[in-house]
Amino acid sequence: MRKRSLDGIDRRIIGILRGNGRASFRELGDAVALSPNAAAERVRQLVRDGVITRFTAEIEPGSLGRELRVLMDVSLSEPEDAARLTALLPELDCVTEALHATGEHDYHLRLTVTDPEELDRIITRLKREGGVRRSSTRIVLSAVRV
Repeated sequence: MRKRSLDGIDRRIIGILRGNGRASFRELGDAVALSPNAAAERVRQLVRDGVITRFTAEIEPGSLGRELRVLMDVSLSEPEDAARLTALLPELDCVTEALHATGEHDYHLRLTVTDPEELDRIITRLKREGGVRRSSTRIVLSAVRV
């Protein structure tokens, strides 16, 4: 990835794509006063430069029966358990994001689960198979779109 400064047009394109990753080049061009071809080239350059790393679909967890959103901080028993945890996480469909972070806990996890019973099973599995010594779990009541 090569470093480059982003201009106002790049930033507006990124903002649009964050809200709608399927925006057409025509829509992008109209929004930033460029032709569709010029907008497409801007997007391709942002991808080549590593600014845009992937295009994904955001799934509504409720449509999959996963109504309960959870934030969980976990602390590992030993530093070496990080490999166990990172190997286990892809097996857990309910984990939507895992961040290795500084602070009191080793990892911050975001999960969507069907009910408290599933959450209990996940916590038990993280402790048994993932080397988690301690966890702190919070239920999400609502989200603010930014």
